[in-house]
Amino acid sequence: MGSVGTQAIAVMQKIDKAYAEKMQEARKVLLTAGKEMLAEFRNKQMNAQTIKPTSKREKPTGFENAEAEAYAKMNAGGSPQTSFGRDIPWTNRTKWAASGVHSYIDITPNEAAVGLYHTMSYGVYLELANNRRYAIIEPLVRKHAPKLMEELKRLFGGGRR
Repeated sequence: MGSVGTQAIAVMQKIDKAYAEKMQEARKVLLTAGKEMLAEFRNKQMNAQTIKPTSKREKPTGFENAEAEAYAKMNAGGSPQTSFGRDIPWTNRTKWAASGVHSYIDITPNEAAVGLYHTMSYGVYLELANNRRYAIIEPLVRKHAPKLMEELKRLFGGGRR
């Protein structure tokens, strides 16, 4: 291989290294955004006054995942009718739903995602039913999205020139 081939390989290695470094930085930005969204959610929901459940069950029972999703879809309306600016979108009866919300990031070569998700089976009901009056995750992600997009644009050079 000639000098040109060796130089091309060196350039490609530099590009690969720079890309890997940018992706590491992007991962940190996404992790930070996920932590911030989760912290804001938990601050509002976990510090809310708790209504003591009337039964002595450890965990609330209710809808199974498929039943909750079907019920929520049946009772869902258009766009959310609430904003995260309200103090607390739903009553935190047992703290199980609030403590069952977690953040995630997913990075592939072509996409990156960050968000929050419920682990309780009735979380889908809280997010989608009743004309989305109790939705908390989507409004919170929408609130944090502009800042996150600006940070990613700055990182990858996609801002205005």
